[in-house]
Amino acid sequence: MGTLNMFFLTGLALGPSVGLFVLAAFGNYRAGFYLAGVLLLTAAGVASLVFRGEAGRGGVAPSGPSGRGGVSVAMSPRAVIAAVRSSPVLPALLAIAFVQMFGVGLLAPILVIYAHDVVGLGDRLLGVLFLVLVLAVAAASVPGGHLADRVGRSRTVVWGMSMASAGMWLLPAAGRGHVIVLGVAAVLLGGSYALSSPAWLALMSEAAPEGRTGLVMGASETAQGAGLIVGPVLGGLLYDRVGPGTPFIASAALLTIGTALAIATLRRR
Repeated sequence: MGTLNMFFLTGLALGPSVGLFVLAAFGNYRAGFYLAGVLLLTAAGVASLVFRGEAGRGGVAPSGPSGRGGVSVAMSPRAVIAAVRSSPVLPALLAIAFVQMFGVGLLAPILVIYAHDVVGLGDRLLGVLFLVLVLAVAAASVPGGHLADRVGRSRTVVWGMSMASAGMWLLPAAGRGHVIVLGVAAVLLGGSYALSSPAWLALMSEAAPEGRTGLVMGASETAQGAGLIVGPVLGGLLYDRVGPGTPFIASAALLTIGTALAIATLRRR
């Protein structure tokens, strides 16, 4: 899981870095969109070649009992709530997932603007910082999976979230020209996510009731998605109405609250 997570997170972090380098090289955003389109078409072509023999193998899975409107009982809101409530730690884990992504979402609409206007970074230097983030993700992903198996998944999650909180508190402290502070924050944030993500997925899988792993993982993705939807709206409002550093402070506070909740929950577990 650590290796798979390394490739996923490296791609997720490498995209902004390459996009910023392309922007700096061509001087407009159109080239980045063209590059993204070519990469997506390439991925679709590779997937069609790899999985072309899979279409006729599985057939159609037998449908389970359905409720009104043809919705499977196993996927009904009541079934999801029952699956979550059946574990003493799942509600808290889902709350942590929401808080984490809410904190990250606060920065989504203003991160590049803040780097340009407040810190004074150009596109190339900002791309270098994202590249540092990529290297931190790649360096920590596989060791993070081994560490989770060796010292325990709960401890690894708490350590990773603590690093993320520290890195987030550093961001608003980086004024104009403080590139080293931003680099340290990027290393902490990238390494923390790569460190804790494999352990987090394993914890969610372990906490799920028997036969409900997919349902619980879907609920986790829903909680994270909800945080990413609400966060950018509030982040933009805070940036415009209160001040440029406010979303960073709010994000750091949310990650700290999530860390404290994780410590309390996983200690009880």
